[in-house]
Amino acid sequence: MFLVIQKASINAASMQPEPVRKGKALAAAKPASSASSAAQASAINLAALGLPGALGASAPAAPGCMRKPSADPLSLASPADNRRVLDRMNRALSASGDARLSAAAGMLDVSGRGMGEIVSAMEQGEKACSGSKANEASPACREARESQVAAHAHRGELLSPVADKLARMARDGKDPLVYAMAMQACRPSSADVSAPACGQLSTEQWARLDPDNGVAWLKMLEEAMARSDMGTAAEALHRLSQAKRVESPGFMVTRLVLRNLPADLTGDERLFAMMQSSVVWMQWQMPGYQPLVKMCSPQAVRDANRAQTCEAVAHLLVEGDQSALGNLVGLRVGENLGWPAAKVQDMRTEVQAALMASPGLALSTDKPVNTCELTRQMQDWLALVSEKGEVKGSQEYAKRAGVSIDQLKADYLRRMEVTTAARQATAASAPERL
Repeated sequence: MFLVIQKASINAASMQPEPVRKGKALAAAKPASSASSAAQASAINLAALGLPGALGASAPAAPGCMRKPSADPLSLASPADNRRVLDRMNRALSASGDARLSAAAGMLDVSGRGMGEIVSAMEQGEKACSGSKANEASPACREARESQVAAHAHRGELLSPVADKLARMARDGKDPLVYAMAMQACRPSSADVSAPACGQLSTEQWARLDPDNGVAWLKMLEEAMARSDMGTAAEALHRLSQAKRVESPGFMVTRLVLRNLPADLTGDERLFAMMQSSVVWMQWQMPGYQPLVKMCSPQAVRDANRAQTCEAVAHLLVEGDQSALGNLVGLRVGENLGWPAAKVQDMRTEVQAALMASPGLALSTDKPVNTCELTRQMQDWLALVSEKGEVKGSQEYAKRAGVSIDQLKADYLRRMEVTTAARQATAASAPERL
């Protein structure tokens, strides 16, 4: 079972020099002989974070805990088992009578309903269409593409009543989290969702319900820039600079689900349920940050008032955005404002290093793992990340395992050196093209 806890790949060209990849085990590379004692200690202590050395065959385990990873990290023995556990999770959330928990049950459906069919169709298309232009023009490829269209349409049919119910809950209430969930379920990319109540929702109302959370103001800024409404964009940027935090509703929904899992789940079912709760956060579509970067470009911040606003936004993103991407965008804006290059690079390294501290990284192995211990570690890590955010939560998780931020950074930098050296060696050995 190979779990990649990754919300989205970060655009290397526009945001940072090296993309962050969370699906690589931290201790895969042996420390160089010249490494400092701190770096060596880091490589040793990182095993406590749930890497193969900690969860492999040598780890002590109770009977029934040692399991060989399956091919699909988000699957039990059969699709029927998957659906059964998801239904139990939905019932537990819906039975509470709490509006937020009922809406969270809907978000589990949004994240999971019909996705198996879509993934299967995509895999079919990859097999049928790849390899040559002849394959791309083949009847099998055409059939596979039609299957993908049909799978997306079927998902839309499944999600339409869910989205409409969430939209009505949001319209008739004043809970900002329920409203955010409805906005997420109604977004066009959810599938071909047809829900009349979705048309009654607006980003402006979401922002009025949750003015201290910068997410809604980011969304308003994105929408205003898309229609070239610079007046509204400037107002949204100003309100963003006054926000107290940038908290993705996806983190909050994951936290709600984790705190309300059915008590009678077995070990494997609990691990599956936790992974499903993390999918809600990973699939959550955050507003785009590029309009913000454009509003705070080097040219734009030559204006003193704009520079003051962008300075506040940069600090908000670096210090108060739960997403690693938001932290990195804040540093990008800081660069535009003239923050010291060494400071920016050190903070960027800190973000990148923290993202590598995940127990899910242990699953990049074909060896049996201690699933009981993994379940405990995943629960601890997800609880921290859903509460504190990707970077601060991962750093706290590492700290509890005896690994400091400086050790995480040293290990990350050493691994980047190894990667760079390997790339250079490959490039040097490649035959020259005439």
